[in-house]
Amino acid sequence: MDEDDEREQGGIGTLILDEDGRARYLGHTAGAEYLREPDENSTVTPAIRPSKAPQVHEHPLQLSLLKLRSTVSPFSAVGGESRPSLEEAVANVPDREEARLLAECYFRHVSWNYDIIPRETFDHFVEEIYARRTESRVLDIHPHNLALFFAILALGCHFNLEVEPNDHVLGHFYLSVDGKGDSSWPIWGLCMRMIQAMGLHRDGEKWELPEATVNEHRRIFWECHSIDVCQSNNFSRPNAIQPEFYDTKFPSPECISGIGAPESFSTLKFKFAQISLSILRQSTMTKPTPYKQVQGLWKTLQDFEASVPFYMRCRPAWSAIASLGESSEAATMATPEIQRLNFKLSFQQHTLAMNICEAVLSLQRPFFTRALFQSPRDLTKSRFYPSVTAVFERCLALSAILVSMRDLYPIVTSRHWNGYYHTFTAAVCFSTLVILSPSSPLAPIALRELASIVDIFSSTPAGSRPRENLGSLIKMQQRAQERFSAQSPPSTTVLHQLTSALGIVDEFAEKEVTEEEEEHITMMGWDTRLVRRMRSKRGAHPAVSVRKGPRKVVASPTATTQSDTQLGLPIDWTNSSTEGHVSETDPLSRNCPQA
Repeated sequence: MDEDDEREQGGIGTLILDEDGRARYLGHTAGAEYLREPDENSTVTPAIRPSKAPQVHEHPLQLSLLKLRSTVSPFSAVGGESRPSLEEAVANVPDREEARLLAECYFRHVSWNYDIIPRETFDHFVEEIYARRTESRVLDIHPHNLALFFAILALGCHFNLEVEPNDHVLGHFYLSVDGKGDSSWPIWGLCMRMIQAMGLHRDGEKWELPEATVNEHRRIFWECHSIDVCQSNNFSRPNAIQPEFYDTKFPSPECISGIGAPESFSTLKFKFAQISLSILRQSTMTKPTPYKQVQGLWKTLQDFEASVPFYMRCRPAWSAIASLGESSEAATMATPEIQRLNFKLSFQQHTLAMNICEAVLSLQRPFFTRALFQSPRDLTKSRFYPSVTAVFERCLALSAILVSMRDLYPIVTSRHWNGYYHTFTAAVCFSTLVILSPSSPLAPIALRELASIVDIFSSTPAGSRPRENLGSLIKMQQRAQERFSAQSPPSTTVLHQLTSALGIVDEFAEKEVTEEEEEHITMMGWDTRLVRRMRSKRGAHPAVSVRKGPRKVVASPTATTQSDTQLGLPIDWTNSSTEGHVSETDPLSRNCPQA
């Protein structure tokens, strides 16, 4: 492999060590939200946070689940409270009308993406549970069915639009949005281990099982495997099972969509998971992937996107991605009109497009950064310029998708974390481009999109997950605007950090790195970093960060960064252009404001 290929993808990620011995690893392509350092006044987050004390006004089911939650976790401390008996669990089942309402919330607002169980099967479980409870035959209720019943109702409670968001209920706590994902990550690992133990990774047809059972096993495997791959990409960590070790086929189309129906969202999601897994493998393998091979994966992803059936395409995404059409009129012709009254289809269209864009960022972001460093005055001169256009237009699409979802269904969208999570990463990419290449014709567009994203996050409810990131977004926007207004090249401190991350050496003397620059570098996942966190009686001590690289840097009071050696490579930033222009041939030019 060429030496340049060895260095192209930068560092291997961030390892965070707490004083109590806990460790947390994030790969170099992890989402920017996960890479963002907590505020300086925050303390180290425990592995499982204590729940808030129940309030009188809270949902009745939530009170029941809160009582059960501390004892049902597979990771409960040994010697803690005893696990509830089947009788105790059944005693916490809500009345039938309440269960019906929460099940409706789940099947309307969640199952369009996570179709783990058909509605008719769930309804059969519900009838069994209530019938046997009435007949005092509690021990005849299968505990697995009861567990699934509670999990679906818990998620339904989170997506119940009649109550306030961010209520901490069982399913929400473990399987949805638990802050940094520390609780849900081991749960998904356990889930995939159970799938292997049950043999779902081997196709049931080989045992000549009934067709209905075979398709049920296939559905469960591919739904869980797809989520596992998705979550692994978010953390930039290896997933649980590799393709060499499973041969389970997709569920039959008739089982998912019905006879004669077009290719379903679920089938498209499963196909996409295979491509997403290939992207995950290249970003998490210990040996860097050559750029030519990365672009081969990019071509595969583009081919998949082009094959998406007309009815499942997302018009806001296609309109934002210049490479998908020569004009906005072409994008309109290639996509269906959004049907606001078809909630399920609209969310599926937006989510599939969003997942594709996220995969592009995971694949191309390291090379996007490399191009910005190599040729900031003229990005077209970098061999990685294709990565610049790929990342930039996908960031435009992520912003457009979130705006569209928010405008269509503002309340429901605010409870789905993924749109805001991926758009935060897009914002980091936009600000990086402006900071490193302020004279680029793409910089004005990036600033415009940053302002739009800040507005979107500002409109979310106080205390919500997007609001936690608003402060970082505003700081990014301010730094980018200052750099653009000055039309100056990036400071040598930023260049020092980049050379460390990309394995390139420089000859600059030791410089101070501001807290703002340190935070920005952290969120891009540019380097190999070790963070040690310590506690005190008054809260968390400042983190001590060791960054692998060619020089020593004295950082802000909140972190100290060190490196190993000092080597040299001259970089000339003189005579940098202060005015950009839009090229008629640039594929992104139709998105640029005209003079």
